[in-house]
Amino acid sequence: WMDANNRLTEFERSLVSSNNQLGMSMLVVLSWIALADGVADKNEMDHIAQVAASSKTEVDHEFILRVVKQKDVRALQLSCEVLKRSCNRDMAPLLVQLAITTAAADGRFSPEEIHIIQFLADLLQVGRRELDEIFTQITGKPSPTPADLSRRENWSSYGNDRNESNSKSHDNKSRNEKSSKESVSSEKEKIALATLGLDPGVSKKEIKVAYRRLVQIHHPDRFASLGDEAVAAANNHFKKIQEAYEYLVRHA
Repeated sequence: WMDANNRLTEFERSLVSSNNQLGMSMLVVLSWIALADGVADKNEMDHIAQVAASSKTEVDHEFILRVVKQKDVRALQLSCEVLKRSCNRDMAPLLVQLAITTAAADGRFSPEEIHIIQFLADLLQVGRRELDEIFTQITGKPSPTPADLSRRENWSSYGNDRNESNSKSHDNKSRNEKSSKESVSSEKEKIALATLGLDPGVSKKEIKVAYRRLVQIHHPDRFASLGDEAVAAANNHFKKIQEAYEYLVRHA
């Protein structure tokens, strides 16, 4: 874990000297997922900042984000080793759950995010059946088969879809204020439905059933064994579930 001059890197020095290696490593992996699609979404960045701020030890989230953006493979590998060493059988599914909710924050999953989630599940010895169960509990659908990343179109498809969506949104905004508001409402509804693992056209009863199920799955108290950072991440998602529920009930 040393550079060419047999010196520890800045990240390695920070991790070795930290008395909260689990929390720091968790933040690295969640940041890796948040940045996997190449887009630094404001909501995702705010989420990472809030998780870091919850730590009882000082964790510089800007430093963590910089390490991840630089694609520091050694830092990622070392963080994964810490997670593997620190997480017991009860903690592993909870960490996978946090990874899925982080990836689902924008209402969709990129091929890169799916690969990271499956890599993390393998690392923590969470089997495919259990991963499917966790994924279905959160999203209402089984975990998708990851795209073949040796094919160029599978690396670019997510970004193209996003750009196309942004382009359409821009065109709508340029037409008139009414269409702009409709576009914003449509995006809010899409994210709210994805947050509760629902499809368009659901009834208020289905919304309430999904809400009750998810508040139990994502209750922050369940994540106490993973530390303050995990509790903060779960709490942020718990609030999103409540906001999604309130939005959908109002507009159903």
